[in-house]
Amino acid sequence: MLLQVNDITKSFSQLRVLTDLSFEVKKGELKAIIGPNGAGKTTLFNTITGRYAPDSGTILFQGKDVTGLKPHNLSRMGIARSFQINNFFSNLTTRENIHLAFQSVLKGSTSIWRNIRKEDSLEERSTEIMEWIGLLEQRDELAMNLSYGDQRKLEIGLALGTNPSLLFLDEPTSGMSRFESGAMIKLIEALSERVTIVLIEHDIELVMKVSDSILVINYGEKIAEGTPAEIEKNDEVQRVYLGGL
Repeated sequence: MLLQVNDITKSFSQLRVLTDLSFEVKKGELKAIIGPNGAGKTTLFNTITGRYAPDSGTILFQGKDVTGLKPHNLSRMGIARSFQINNFFSNLTTRENIHLAFQSVLKGSTSIWRNIRKEDSLEERSTEIMEWIGLLEQRDELAMNLSYGDQRKLEIGLALGTNPSLLFLDEPTSGMSRFESGAMIKLIEALSERVTIVLIEHDIELVMKVSDSILVINYGEKIAEGTPAEIEKNDEVQRVYLGGL
């Protein structure tokens, strides 16, 4: 099992956001996490990826206890994530942003500008990433000048640049047009053949199309887990979230 989340609980002051939440992610799986607004989905992401430490429970990655480790430590172990809000250097080009993502996980680096690997190796890997995300033609474009959809792709490219075994995507189609969402669906489907993905997404059409399994949470508790077909037929999920879809 690639990831095991066991009985995670997280509170902020007197507000409990996650309660004894458990699930697993298999290597090669694409698991979606869905639920109403305020269900605790992003808090769950933040707890697994090191922004928050859980109040109780454990997180195992590749069999190792990573509970409470910081994001940079998890990144070097192979866990990466994208964010709802784009998180890149707007005054650098697409290629320069990807270069920095690679260099951020190089052990022994004292500067993000230090040339530790051969330049052609870095360039080759960056080119591969830009091809994956469909931004090779925009490699010399400043990030600030990219379309919104392409900026979201770049955000995913930065996560891929850390060479992850497990990739968390937080609402990758948020704010996109229907055309941009369609392109993002194709990208996620292609990436799922290369890396294990955990996805938060409100677009149910996307979730049902790309997911191997779905975890449904409400008020920080698991209410269902299963295949898309099983989730679609689940009465409790219909009542709480899908509303008869």
